[in-house]
Parts: sequence; structure tokens; C-alpha cells
Amino acid sequence: MEKDVFLGHLPKNKHLKNLLQTAITESNQDFYPPLIPRIDIHNYVDKITKEAFLIAAWTGAKNAPEKILALYVGYSHKGFEYAFCPYVWVSSDCRACGIGKKLHALAVDYAKKDDKKGIRAKTWIKNNKNTLNFYKKLGYKFSAKYLEKNLNIYKIDLTLDFENPKKA
Repeated sequence: MEKDVFLGHLPKNKHLKNLLQTAITESNQDFYPPLIPRIDIHNYVDKITKEAFLIAAWTGAKNAPEKILALYVGYSHKGFEYAFCPYVWVSSDCRACGIGKKLHALAVDYAKKDDKKGIRAKTWIKNNKNTLNFYKKLGYKFSAKYLEKNLNIYKIDLTLDFENPKKA
């Protein structure tokens, strides 16, 4: 990569929704099954910009991203013991560079500061070896396996428990 890459909480600006739509569209075929037939991208982008913490790697300027190279979407709602991660993506030209681990480390820091006991996620089992290995290397425990009936595909629940959660 020739351009500077910034890593951190994605700055909110007037272009954020367009950047997120572009990144999610680009990531579509990296997911199995593909995302776009399963989600309304406009509603999803509206939801994550309002409710989620967004950690990313991007090019452009520190406070003015031009292109998202990797994205971690997390929720840390009050009343829940665990943060939840429904989406992690690293563009194909940035994989195996440690960016996913760095995004995850920032998410762990965020969740700990928000007094969470850990992070939970769900992912598909079929055609998903790299993602499953990624979570395993990060220390996630694999638990309930269940059938997503409308897609006839198995999912698995994943949990990362923090060893020393922040005390109130």
C-alpha cells in the first residue's frame, strides 16, 4: 500500500454513510452467503451509524477517510453483559497484515472500558475456514451450532471472555 493507512474509531462526517455502503458492497462476496441478498444495505448503514461503534482502517486523512480498507462493527448496549460483533471485514489486498487483529484489539479495549465481560459473535460454518481460524486465534470459544432455517446453513456462536473485566 502506497498511501498512509489510519486505524481507529471511524470519524463521523457527512461522507460516512457513503463510505460504509461502498465498503459493505465491496465485502459482499467475501461473505458466505453473500450479504446483499440478506440485508437492506441502506437500513443497515443507518443502523450501524446510529447504534454501533465502528473501528476501521482507512486511507485519506485521519479525520477525513476516503476509502475503508477494513471494518469492525460492534454493539455495546447498556443492560447487556457482552458486546456483540456482527461484522468484521478486511479487504483482500490488506489480509494477512495484522489489520484484523489490530481492529479487534481496539474493540476489546472499547468493550472493557464499557464494563463488558467479553465479546460475542456469530458466523457461518460452511466455506468460512479463515474466519473461524481468525476467531480461534483471538481466543474465542465456539459454542452453540444451529441451523439458519431460511438459508439452510449452519451458524455457530462465539464468545471471548475477558480475563480481568473492569470493575465498577
